[in-house]
Amino acid sequence: MNFRFRMVVLLLFVGIALTVLGFQRSSMLIKGDTVNLSAPVGDFSKSALCEGTIDFVYGPFAVLETTRKTAGVKTGSTTTNFYIVGDTFDGDALVVFTTSDDMLIRKLDDAADKWYEYLTDESIAEDDYPEIAIDFKGYLAKQTKDDDFDTYYQEAIEDLGAIGYVPEDFAEYRIIYGEVGKGSFVMLAGGLLVLALGIFLAIRTVKSTKKYLADAKAVTAAEKARKEEMLNMADKYSENEADTFVDETEQYPTDNIDETSKVVDESDYDTIES
Repeated sequence: MNFRFRMVVLLLFVGIALTVLGFQRSSMLIKGDTVNLSAPVGDFSKSALCEGTIDFVYGPFAVLETTRKTAGVKTGSTTTNFYIVGDTFDGDALVVFTTSDDMLIRKLDDAADKWYEYLTDESIAEDDYPEIAIDFKGYLAKQTKDDDFDTYYQEAIEDLGAIGYVPEDFAEYRIIYGEVGKGSFVMLAGGLLVLALGIFLAIRTVKSTKKYLADAKAVTAAEKARKEEMLNMADKYSENEADTFVDETEQYPTDNIDETSKVVDESDYDTIES
């Protein structure tokens, strides 16, 4: 029962997660809304597809490591880097950019190093900007809700304030790297299938649990009835024993015996003389 309950919870959790994510991505494909990185900062305020060319990189200002476990044993981990990127030559928005792709992480780290060197090395001419062009496709999502992330993000905003950026330049939503394709519909269908299986097993589990409780209750009632029957039989047996007990004083009365009748009159017997 415990294993089945865990399985139901797992299927429901996975099914809901896949369904929600698949629905979000599928709806973005159906709507076809795409925001370019060069768009005004106000355009980064709702879920949509996103693409463009990155020419400015800061970070990573935060790193999230997600650990995967099987039966309590660590089987792997995923590292997600958080950057602040922008298309500064064609746009004015700075956007949080997240990715777990190792190759892209190397490109972004290299670009961030070049920008750091440009901003801190006074020997580099002001108009000698780093030549960076990183193309990407992804989608917009809400910012991560985490106290540590909020702290690191605010520190990054303050750091970039030293080169003239203000909080209004930072987008409300973040970019999650990864092209959204037709696989989103497959994800949605798979999520609905897993969710349906979880609901089916949940109903089966509830029914079997109710039957188990009903059977246990019936057994308890039968056991109680059997014990009561045995107690009644014991009481009846005790009553029968009391009914068959005989008072010897009643069976053999002695109150009306004439004691005098026991005295023999010797005159009633003839005397035998020798």
